[in-house]
Amino acid sequence: MSGVLSRIRCLCVLPAIALCACASQPPHPASAANASQEAAPAAFDYAPFVRGAVNSFWFTSLYSWDSIDVTHLVVWVNPIEGYLLTLSMPCTALPYTGVMRLTSHGGAVTTGIDSVIAGGDQCPIFRIERLDARAIREARKAKKAASGG
Repeated sequence: MSGVLSRIRCLCVLPAIALCACASQPPHPASAANASQEAAPAAFDYAPFVRGAVNSFWFTSLYSWDSIDVTHLVVWVNPIEGYLLTLSMPCTALPYTGVMRLTSHGGAVTTGIDSVIAGGDQCPIFRIERLDARAIREARKAKKAASGG
């Protein structure tokens, strides 16, 4: 009887082992980043709209944000005030996460002190640059009009 039970256990375990052997792991973030960069359309170029570096900005809540790549993102503290942040290290989760947080001290986000938190990454802010929100809106309207939208 015990021989029959051990054969039944073996028959139950074998399909599970075979199934696990066929399972694949998700791609490494670096390879996924390369694949998505090849397939994704070009992101909006904020560089022409930079109006100078600042040491900090006041922050009470985040209006919106846009991930450019693993070391750059744009944060909007309201519809007319945006900043281009350069991080001192890659924040690999940034392009894939739907949630991003900023640290702040005394209501200010400051270069060299505060960080961007995305996924499990905490990435220090290396540079903060003020953006010309009005010019960005006009450029987006012009691009939309030119594309027929």
